[in-house]
Amino acid sequence: MHPLSTWPARLRLGTAVAFLAAQIGAIAYARFAPSRYFAWAPYDVINLYTLDVTIDGRRLEAGEVRLRYVLPQLGRDNRSIQHVKDHVRQYEETYGAGDGARVLLTYTVNGRPQEPWRWPPR
Repeated sequence: MHPLSTWPARLRLGTAVAFLAAQIGAIAYARFAPSRYFAWAPYDVINLYTLDVTIDGRRLEAGEVRLRYVLPQLGRDNRSIQHVKDHVRQYEETYGAGDGARVLLTYTVNGRPQEPWRWPPR
């Protein structure tokens, strides 16, 4: 009798193949996604940025900005800049939706020219 002739053995093999296929799919996705949340390899970049947040005409201080978006530090992130954008977008779409905040994120990735990102998007 062949070892894969029983249905439990085929089920185990099918589960293992599906698991490996999902892993390969996640790696391929992470390779090309801007946020790189599921990348297994280190994502070694240096993002230097400033976050200017204005609510009702008042510019928030650096400590207020850090607490508002629950960022471990301001000004530098060694992951994709998409992580900072995601923190801002998520907060402004949920908890801060009624605040009317205007956000300007100015960033540089690995010393390249600065780029702006705004919330709300125009």
